[in-house]
Amino acid sequence: MPFSTEEVVEALNDARFLGLDATDRATIGDMATEFFSNRLEEDSEEDSSESEEELDFGIPEAEEKSEIEDVDMSEGEEDGPMPAVVVDPGLDIVNGLLNQGGMEDWAGPANEDERTAIQTFRRCRCPRNRDQANPNPCLNQFEEEYVLNLRAQMQELSAVERKMFLMGKISATIKNTAQTQKSRRSVQSERQKSRITYLVEGQKVCRQSFEYMHSISNCQLQGIISHYKTTGVTPPLKKSGGRRFSKTALSETDVRHVVGYISNYAVFNGMVIPGRVRGVKCQDPRVRLLPSCETKSGVWRKHKAQLMDVNERRITAGHSEIRIIKRTTFSKVWRQFCPFILTTKPRSDLCWVCQKNNSAVYRSANQTEAQKNAQLEAQLEHLRVVHLERDLLRSMIADAKAVITDERLGPNAPCSRKITMHYSFDFAQQVSYPSDPLQPGPTYFICTRKLGIFGIACEAVPQQQNFLIDEGVAISKGSNVVISYVHDFFLDGGLGEEHCLLHCDNCSGQNKNKYVLWYLAWRTMHGLHKSIGLNFLIAGHTKFAPDQGFGLLKQRFKKCMVSCLDDMKKVVETSSHSGYNKAKIVGAEDGTMHVPAYNWQTFLEPFFKPLPQIKSLHHMRFCCDNPGMVFYKKYSDSPEQSFQLLRNLDVLPPVELPTPIVPPGLTYERQLYLHNSVREFCTEETQDIVCPRPVREDEEPPRRRQRVR
Repeated sequence: MPFSTEEVVEALNDARFLGLDATDRATIGDMATEFFSNRLEEDSEEDSSESEEELDFGIPEAEEKSEIEDVDMSEGEEDGPMPAVVVDPGLDIVNGLLNQGGMEDWAGPANEDERTAIQTFRRCRCPRNRDQANPNPCLNQFEEEYVLNLRAQMQELSAVERKMFLMGKISATIKNTAQTQKSRRSVQSERQKSRITYLVEGQKVCRQSFEYMHSISNCQLQGIISHYKTTGVTPPLKKSGGRRFSKTALSETDVRHVVGYISNYAVFNGMVIPGRVRGVKCQDPRVRLLPSCETKSGVWRKHKAQLMDVNERRITAGHSEIRIIKRTTFSKVWRQFCPFILTTKPRSDLCWVCQKNNSAVYRSANQTEAQKNAQLEAQLEHLRVVHLERDLLRSMIADAKAVITDERLGPNAPCSRKITMHYSFDFAQQVSYPSDPLQPGPTYFICTRKLGIFGIACEAVPQQQNFLIDEGVAISKGSNVVISYVHDFFLDGGLGEEHCLLHCDNCSGQNKNKYVLWYLAWRTMHGLHKSIGLNFLIAGHTKFAPDQGFGLLKQRFKKCMVSCLDDMKKVVETSSHSGYNKAKIVGAEDGTMHVPAYNWQTFLEPFFKPLPQIKSLHHMRFCCDNPGMVFYKKYSDSPEQSFQLLRNLDVLPPVELPTPIVPPGLTYERQLYLHNSVREFCTEETQDIVCPRPVREDEEPPRRRQRVR
């Protein structure tokens, strides 16, 4: 009786898992190939005898035409009948059989580590047929491919499926009767322990090889055997019976009570977020922030204390107690059911307006709806202005990037390029040197040499120039220093633009003062720029480009040994692989000035007058067509107004630079402290540079010894 194609295919699929050797697999493969080839020849003869009308597969004529047109014929072929494409239905099955059931990736060369583990398996302790040439008699009964595939199949099974499979094998070979079954003895004794014969494909193996081939540990196998002896062939269950049968599991009432307490606690002690808050990634509109001093453990202790008082009253009244859950369970319920109730993190440099508005919203629980809406609208209006100013900054940077390509900061003549460029400047928090990444203990108790950093960033390039201000040449952080460094940047690092846009923070002592405005008006009236725009970010929302450069250089600073200013310059310039940070030393350790600071305040005071209410303004601009005139706005969408800064339109300040300011330098006491306490932490090459022997004003400096050749 001939077999059908479906029966042959099913038989071939079953043969994949029989563990046949190479010869048997090759024989079956030849037989399968021959069978399907004969079937294809018979089918082709039957198809040729049928009429063309019977070959209609229901495909529309238009679709048949499109399929024929899509055939790509190579050039140079002669026109003729298309060759028949025959799909072998048994090809995939035969290939799968020859490749051990589709496991060729597991048993292939990509798993050489697994093959090596099989070859070096040394846990077999069977004495039979064991010698130096055959150290693994049990495992060597099988081919490596079969062992690899068996381990792969066992790992693909779930834990319950693996246990039931092994339990079936154990039940077939275990001897667990009450009496022994010794064939050579007529009288049997009471069985002391069970006996198991481990079989794999009918071949006896030791327990260690059985465990390895089935990818199971000794403890797991012992647990399966113990379970079978106790309960028989039953699915293994947890001792506790799972959550459904656990006596300690929380009931729905317990969960509702805990969730209700957490929610009510957040209503009375938390505050809502009427806008995006940095560090809060949750987008749930129900988000409430608890104070930073509140923790899940602290809330649980309050919950526990409150329930203890409630339970005392309930017991007195004859009612049942309310369950008090443990701290870890309380935290799990919080994370699962109330993930939108968060604790604020301590941070610095936050917007004071945001904090006041949020506090007002937080305290509005017992206020009228009108009062709540007024406080909420105040915060929303503040956030609207913040987003408006941030969008303006982004648009200015985008416009600057659009007009420049492949440029680097460097000296350029003023107004040499007809472009508009954007810059941002700010001071960084000062650092100290010498600095060692190993952090010697005594350095915590001494005051090393201070180093200030002033950065000006050009986002369009992008690149940032950092002025390194040593303690010995520092003057102050006032307007004279800011103007001097900005002026030096335009001379040595600017791009020579005609129109300049500046952004800075709201620090009145450094940037937002009358002297900076006067200096920018002085630049435009003398043709150093045709127009300048000065913009201030909203206080508390002043994260911008210079902070990126400061973060990079400080990350590098913590990992490098810095003993002098030259070391610090290398740290700055190697803080980014793209060359984002540049460094410029303002003055050497001995007081030699490279970037002089000028007395702009005394120089500009006689010619200009201050702008009223400057602290409330955020946008000013100057133009060469209107000398001395400042155009200002409170916000970017506010109406623009103008004010004349010159005291006398006929008297303009000169174009010459002001008088340089001589830095006071280090005092004798400070020099003595550096020499006695800090010198030992410098390298030998920089000790006389950073911490030399102090010299009084009336004392001549020590002469350096000349080398004798």
